Amino acid sequence: MRALAGRGLAVLNSRLSEVIIACSDIVAAQFVDAPAEVVTVYPPIGERYSEGDQSSLRDRFGIPADAPVLASVGYVTQGRGQDTLVRAMPAILERLPEARYVLAGGPFPRPQDIAYRESLIELIDELGVAGSVIVAGHYEHVADLYASADVVVNPARFNEPFGRVPFEAAIAGKPAVVTRVGAIPELLEHERSALIVEPDDPAGLAEAVIRVLSDPGLGETLVEGAREIVASRLTPAHSLAGFQRAVALTLER
Repeated sequence: MRALAGRGLAVLNSRLSEVIIACSDIVAAQFVDAPAEVVTVYPPIGERYSEGDQSSLRDRFGIPADAPVLASVGYVTQGRGQDTLVRAMPAILERLPEARYVLAGGPFPRPQDIAYRESLIELIDELGVAGSVIVAGHYEHVADLYASADVVVNPARFNEPFGRVPFEAAIAGKPAVVTRVGAIPELLEHERSALIVEPDDPAGLAEAVIRVLSDPGLGETLVEGAREIVASRLTPAHSLAGFQRAVALTLER
């Protein structure tokens, strides 16, 4: 129903607008047959994510200073795919038994999302990884979360309009493992700016996380590649230029 409503709104917008601003090419593609001009304007990524406290989160949850930490951040919904990363944990722990997964974020106040969060708790217990998975809930200081992590994982299951997490992580100096959904393939390149795996693949996700945690040089390469994308395409100046293009097109029509 929500998807149907979203398509209906997109059609209505395309008929009423002269220029449509999309946050990624995959969103812009929804309006390919629209009479309106469509301009992709990527959202800017702020430098504030570089200012986190590395020890804050570890101290709060009793995580040893030398424990490898993987983290996911975002609303707890089926679409964000946190269960895939939970399912990957036994394989990760087999290779890196001291690893911790910090699952940050809360559900939307909807029955299906609240139920999904409860199913995550049950899955964690069922897999016997409760001692290694920290369900942190909503975490206000995202920069501290990134600073405390060794790898940031975005295990999304469904398309996201953009997907900020790997770029925020790069600003914090942390490599990302992501799934091939939404705008990820149009911006990130596998093994150059992130490790990209298919959605709903716990084994592939585990392998990618283990690779990053076991190879500091790879992590540095991924961070450098993602930062180059931020600098070349995701700055406030680039976003402003995109909005200026949209305004100019509006005035021309």
